[in-house]
Parts: sequence; C-alpha cells; structure tokens
Amino acid sequence: MKTEQIFISSNDVRYDEVMQMTENFTSKMNLDGKEALRIRLLVEETLGMVKVMTDEFIAYINLEANDGQAKIILDVKTEMDADKKMELLSVSRSGKNSAVKGFMGKIGEIIENGMLNFSTIANLQDRYGSVVVPYADMGVESGVENAMDAAFVWSLNQYKNSLADDANADNQYEDAWDELEKSIVAKIADDVIVGIKKDRATLTIVKNIG
Repeated sequence: MKTEQIFISSNDVRYDEVMQMTENFTSKMNLDGKEALRIRLLVEETLGMVKVMTDEFIAYINLEANDGQAKIILDVKTEMDADKKMELLSVSRSGKNSAVKGFMGKIGEIIENGMLNFSTIANLQDRYGSVVVPYADMGVESGVENAMDAAFVWSLNQYKNSLADDANADNQYEDAWDELEKSIVAKIADDVIVGIKKDRATLTIVKNIG
C-alpha cells in the first residue's frame, strides 16, 4: 500500500492534511491503537523537523507499507546553496541555526548540510555542548547504491552501534547517547535512513508492524 504524496515546506507543513493521510493509512492497514499511535507520532516528529529546516527546502511526504513494515518517506529538494545558508546564519549571533534542537533537528542538519556541501559530507560534524561528535561520520555507508539511488547513506541503527562502541572506550559520547535516548523517533522507529545524492535527499523512517 502506498499513499499519495503531499507537498510540504518549512513554511507550510500542511499538518492537518498530512495527519488525515496518516489516519487513513493506519485505518486501511487495520493497525491496532498502539501501532497507529506510533505511526502518528513518527509523522508528527517528521513534520516538526521540516518546520525548522531552511525555508528554501521543499519536500513531498507519503507513507508506504510492505513486507511487515510501515515507512514514512520524505523526499527533499533544495534551491539553497552553502553560501546562501552561511549568509542566513551570519545574522545569528552564534552563527548557528538556533531552531535545531533534539535528535530530529540533527537529522535535518544532516539532510541540509549534506545537500549543500555534498563533497564534504563525510566530514559533517555536530556539536553536543563542548564535545564535538562526528554525527554523520557514524553509521555511514559511502557510495552505496540502493533503492534510493543514493551516493551517501546514513542509518540510525549503524549510528547507535557506533555510539555504543565509542561510549565503551570514551565517555565523551555520553551526551550524544543521552539525547538519542530521549528521542521519540529513536525509541519508536526500527530504523531511520537518510540517502543523499546532490541536491536531493530521501528520509525513510521504518516501523515494523503486525
């Protein structure tokens, strides 16, 4: 089963329309109350992420179900470039996007920065307090060809494993792990996959059902 795609942007996430699509999806899939709620929560978190992304980003969102999995799929495209983003951030005292908070905010940053500066995606870093964590460098498969035809793939499951391995060797990743533990998406989803190729990205949130 596959729903229609709905056009959204950071200026207009069309919340009511997307949530109605989600309600129809869970109803047609005959999901029980808990499973339906989890799908709704994942969709809400995805829309929340889009709202804090740079205005020049547009996207299409839809849901799919096959082989015992429900997937929330967000196809993102940008007309932005790295220079424009730096110009926007330059008006901020900190030089950072203050709206980016939490785990899904970090996923949004991976999508944005990956498309804006694709040639250096492997060096993308995210700061947790005073500790610099190579956020996108963990859970990365470069040059992977898959259904998304992506030249760069980031996986939540691989990221969790990388964090766990590093946490055993060094406690500097403790803050990153704590934030992951607080994330609704990280707790509910069975995987989160970000595929990036040039000016396009695909975010796929996977939830096992049935």
